[in-house]
Order: sequence, then C-alpha cells, then structure tokens
Amino acid sequence: ISRGVLTFAQKVSNAMSAGAIAAVIYDNTASSLTVSPWTLGTAANWIPALRITQADGLAIAAMSLPTQATAENSRILSTAYQYLSGTSMACPHVAGAVAFAAWNFPNETMQQRINRILNNADNVSALSEKVINNASLNLVKIVDTDADFLPDWWEMEFFGNLNQGSDQDFDQDGFSHRNEFIAGTSPLVADSKPNFSQFLIDGANYKLAFPTIVERAYQIQSSHDLIDWQNLGIMQSGTGNILEHLDPLPSPPSKRFYRLNIHQE
Repeated sequence: ISRGVLTFAQKVSNAMSAGAIAAVIYDNTASSLTVSPWTLGTAANWIPALRITQADGLAIAAMSLPTQATAENSRILSTAYQYLSGTSMACPHVAGAVAFAAWNFPNETMQQRINRILNNADNVSALSEKVINNASLNLVKIVDTDADFLPDWWEMEFFGNLNQGSDQDFDQDGFSHRNEFIAGTSPLVADSKPNFSQFLIDGANYKLAFPTIVERAYQIQSSHDLIDWQNLGIMQSGTGNILEHLDPLPSPPSKRFYRLNIHQE
C-alpha cells in the first residue's frame, strides 16, 4: 500500500477494515523513511505492519501480483548493538540499580540505598577521578553484601543477621539454606522443605504430591538408573497449595526414582 497523504496508523486501520491480516506500506516520497510519524500511535490489536521505502514499494508493486511471500523479523547482529558512553548511558543503569535495591530492600531510605550501591561497587583503577567512588556497579553485591550466595534480606528475615552460610542446614531437614531460599521454604522449620509430601500407589498410578509457593515453577522427573532423567508432564507454576501428579505404574514392574526440580519464575 502507498502511504499517500494519510498517516501510517490510518493506512493500517483502513487495511484492517478491508480484511487485511498484515500490511506493507511504502513511503510516498523518495526519502529514506525520515518523514514522521511512521508509528501506530496507540496500543491496540493491530495487525503486523511494516514500513518500507518508496523504491522498494514500487518494485514490489511492479511484480506480478498477487504472489506469496514470507516475512521474517531478523537481527543483523553486526549492526544491532553499538558502544556508547557518557552520563546519558550511565544514568539509566544507575536508576535501574536503585530500583533493584528498592525492590529487594523496600524499607530502606533513599540514602541507605545510595550507600548500599556505592559501598558494594567494584573498584576500577581506570575510573579514578572519573566517577564518585572510582568503581562500577555490582548488582549481585547490592543484594548479597557478604557474598555467601544468600540475599541479605532473606538472612535478616529468618535469622536476624548475616552470619549464615549457604551450605548450613539450621533445621536439619537435609536441605541447605541455599536450597531453602531457591525453593521458598523456611530454613527454620523441618517440615517446610523442597520435597515430596506424599508418595503412594493410587490404583494404576504412582501418586506424587508436593507443596508449592507462588513465584516458583515445579518439574517432576523420573529415572531408572539415577543417570538418565526424563520430565514427567509439564512444568507447573506454584499456587501456594499442594500439587499432585499421577505417573502410570510401569509394566512389567521396575524400580523408578523421582526428583523435583524447582525454578524461580
């Protein structure tokens, strides 16, 4: 479609009204698509729409139409990225770091967040006298200042200090603090652990049940030799309740192992 005197959004809207499932609109001038606006303007249930130059549009229009074509959204990696520097590049990164700190430590003041970011940055000698503290951002250290692979807020919430190790098991349930953090279970309660809560034969099936929490996803796997593991069913999102899975009994009967993989969503 030729752009004409209408806006890009109007041309696409007209194409949709005519029943189009996609639209390719070419410029009405010989420019290199510099005339604005070439946008749809507002969020809506638009069809896929592509803008091209006048030369490309005329070339397509000169073809023997109708014809079939394939449209692909591809990246040219050599031109997809570029190196930029300066405060205009640093500001969004630092703003994101402040938001990241606020999300993890919502009760801290702005000054505390600033101190958390500055005090846990990585010293870079090449930045001496170029930035406020001669360092670059480190998002991991913002959350885990003692570098024990456990977020500071998690340790404070459960233990009131940062003296815990990721391999420790305070409630002696067989799962380390790191396991408990990833699973979203309590490191203080032995019955709260990332494990099956029920395993029994239910008719012609093995019945496996396990507690879940929101913001976690669960995948059951089985194996006959503890080497080759296969997924059973699909990954399930946690609901905060007990989830169950039925696995048909093997025929003939054979030994089978199960494990529960837990992922943070």
